[in-house]
Amino acid sequence: MATVCLLISLFGIYAVASAATKRRRKEVAIHKVMGADSHDIIRMFFKEYIIQVLIAGAFALPLAYLAMNKWLQGYAYRISIPLWLLAGAITGVITLVLLTVLGQVLKAANSNPAEVVKSE
Repeated sequence: MATVCLLISLFGIYAVASAATKRRRKEVAIHKVMGADSHDIIRMFFKEYIIQVLIAGAFALPLAYLAMNKWLQGYAYRISIPLWLLAGAITGVITLVLLTVLGQVLKAANSNPAEVVKSE
C-alpha cells in the first residue's frame, strides 16, 4: 500500500515539474542567453523543490513522530523512535523528488534558447 501511495505522489510531482518547466521555458532561455550554464539552471530548479520538501517535512515529521509515539504506547514492549530514522526519511524523499524531476529539468536546461524564444 505504501508503494502505491509513493508512486501516486511521484507521478503528481512529475506532472507538477513538467508544468513548471513548460511555464518557465522563457525564463530558462533568458538565463542561458545571459550566460548561465546547465548546472546553474538545474541548481535553480532543485533548490525550489528541496525547499518545498523541507517545508512539507517540517510539518509532517513532528506529526508523524507524535502519532507513532501514541500508537506505540498501546504495546507492552515498545521501542523508541530514533531521530536519525526521520532524517533518513526526509533524505530519501528529497532524493526521490530530485530523481523524479531530473528528466524535465535536464530537458529544459539543455534546450536551445533561440528555439524557445522563436516559438513563443
